[in-house]
Amino acid sequence: MHIVEEWNETLAEKLVAGAHEPHILRWTPRDATERFTDLATTLAWYEQMERHVFPLWDGNQLQGITWFSKHPEPVAGADYTFAIRMYEPGVGKGLAEPFVNAAMETMEQYEMKSVWLDTDATNERAIHLYKKLGFVEIDAKNGRVLMIRK
Repeated sequence: MHIVEEWNETLAEKLVAGAHEPHILRWTPRDATERFTDLATTLAWYEQMERHVFPLWDGNQLQGITWFSKHPEPVAGADYTFAIRMYEPGVGKGLAEPFVNAAMETMEQYEMKSVWLDTDATNERAIHLYKKLGFVEIDAKNGRVLMIRK
């Protein structure tokens, strides 16, 4: 799978739309209420820190997105945080694992030493994927799981 880093207004508009998909609202409601509420908020989200955004396109349909932000995690000592969203056109196609692997490989150019994420503790499907990708659980509290990949 070949992916490229990309950011533009069209992608930002797709993120606003994707934030309201039912499974995104269930697992990451902050997308609709904080990150991607509208175009202006989404553009500001991108600008607020160093981010590397990798969309997964099928023609003009956004199947998924992953991003890395230069945001150290004090407990784990990781230098980047990571997130993935698979949107309805890409769900259930087995794309998440190769998509994340391709993004991780691309991030090597930024000398990323380790990456962390946190996820809903009841999102078993995501936790299973993250473990397959080499993430290990280092903390769990308040319904969230903190994971790191070195």
